[in-house]
Amino acid sequence: MPFDIIQFRKNYPETWRLILFLGSIQWAGILLTTIAVACATATIMESKWTADLAKNYIYHAPWFHVWLICLCINLFCVTLTRLPWKRKHYGFVITHFGIITLLFGAMIGSWFGFEAFANLKKGEEPVFRLTQNESVMIVQSPKDQNFYSIPLPVETLKLSEKNPRTFTIPDSKLSLRVDAHSAQLARVPQLVPSTEPEAAYGSILELSSPMAGQKISFPFIAATAEPQITDFFQMARIVWVNDLVQFEKRMNQWSETQMVFEKVQPIISNTSGLFSGYLFRVESDEKKALFITLQTPEGKQERFALGTKFPQKIDLRSSKIQATVNGYWPDFEIKEGRPSTKSNSPENPAILIRLEGKQSIDPRPHLVVAPLDAQNLSFSLIRNGASYAKGKLTVGVPVSTGWGPWAVEVKHIGVKSLLQYQIEPQKDPAPNLTPGVRVQLLDPEKKPLNEPKWILSGETETMAISSTQVIQLAFGLKTRPIDFGVQLNHFEVPRDEGSDTPAGFISTLWFYDSNRRVAREDHAEMNYPATYPGGFWRSVVGMNYKFSQASWNPENLEESTLQVLFDPGWPLKWIGSLMISFGIIVMFYFKDPNKKNNPEKKSV
Repeated sequence: MPFDIIQFRKNYPETWRLILFLGSIQWAGILLTTIAVACATATIMESKWTADLAKNYIYHAPWFHVWLICLCINLFCVTLTRLPWKRKHYGFVITHFGIITLLFGAMIGSWFGFEAFANLKKGEEPVFRLTQNESVMIVQSPKDQNFYSIPLPVETLKLSEKNPRTFTIPDSKLSLRVDAHSAQLARVPQLVPSTEPEAAYGSILELSSPMAGQKISFPFIAATAEPQITDFFQMARIVWVNDLVQFEKRMNQWSETQMVFEKVQPIISNTSGLFSGYLFRVESDEKKALFITLQTPEGKQERFALGTKFPQKIDLRSSKIQATVNGYWPDFEIKEGRPSTKSNSPENPAILIRLEGKQSIDPRPHLVVAPLDAQNLSFSLIRNGASYAKGKLTVGVPVSTGWGPWAVEVKHIGVKSLLQYQIEPQKDPAPNLTPGVRVQLLDPEKKPLNEPKWILSGETETMAISSTQVIQLAFGLKTRPIDFGVQLNHFEVPRDEGSDTPAGFISTLWFYDSNRRVAREDHAEMNYPATYPGGFWRSVVGMNYKFSQASWNPENLEESTLQVLFDPGWPLKWIGSLMISFGIIVMFYFKDPNKKNNPEKKSV
């Protein structure tokens, strides 16, 4: 029996009045005006502040989704008001159902899809977790020691001491209060007076440039006899030595020690801070006879039998460098802080090699400082192996380095001290600053258990909740596990002909299945994303991940950052868009053939 709409309206007038209201043009006007104002506000928020602010307060807000659902109900009810549908209504109905389908696709993508990033480096292990642009606190439960993720949208929260955010720590009565966020945190070095045996003479130097508006701290402490070398923007070097006179005497002399193992990478120490380029390995054959394999800086390889008497000289075929094996441990271990051997069997062989010779002069300028007294350091400014300035550096007195506008000043000296770092917000922007939050643990009565503490993004801090128990806290971006891995095999930047201007970016990716086997190779190029899993139908139904080129590092072409998009609502968006287009075509180009065109007759 066909549905009688007229009889339905007579039998259920209240229901029909509700349908007429929900499908009314007045209700549609309210919905569309509110959504238009919200979208305009979100656009202003994106341009003036950040896109995350617009997402959290509008696009991903529950009220916005409720409003979209109300709009879908309005569109559906307005099609019901046209019942019974005739041919002239087909285009109208198809268009409205297309808009409903499109809106549902957008909501499904917002609820179940996500956007993330993957920073890949050639030669590293495949990545099985993606990073999302959402801040979270990671809190360890004191009961089961598991870690729990708590959303903390710091970009939208106005955290302060008067407006903190408080969380309950899982499986406990303790709370965590977050009362500040800073995008410019730095580890500030401090010399703390101490009577501990490891305390030593230390100093904090500051290099400043009024022209660049920068101040950079360099802490040093005389913990070892070896020179401590720090690069200064690759344009100069700062060297801390315990005895300036002795350093200048052997300034062009060079030595390097290598603790070489069979199973792990060697440990290399160099007086100049520059690696010699010689690589040694300990290898054994089937009869457990030991050999030393040498690789020269030019890439040539040689093999020597490991002798039984030490020191044993190694012929490097160089008149400037001498190499000597000064020690051998068949089954290496550290015992009481010193190298030792568990047995005489070569289960974990290790050797100590020392290289000595004359080094080539580093053309970069050097600032060499050494301890003097409680208020002064001795210093020497060196260029091309020769000193061009000497004297004292006194606390609080800046001295020009001759490196453009840069001056050096001693900020603090500790004769018997330990070097510690305090995390502090910085007023002025500078390179290598890190975001973070300030947290404090609270007991069940909401009383502080410790002093407020800054936590840097991506780092873990340990905090005591009692005299015998601690928990770990971390702050950073949310990560999402995926059931496959992705690895960068090659990254290429084609250039425009005759110039260095990039013409595109191509990341060659390997995708691994859950068993860590290569399942697919694909390329992510500009406007051409790579997909996983592959297959036409997976793309059609939106059940794959799209990897698009997001950014690159001009200084390292073995690194690539990809944007990852998973959108299960994608097919509904396309279907809805096609339905809207088809419905409009039907409305305007396919007329009802039964409708007669009766022009008005003129009266005579």
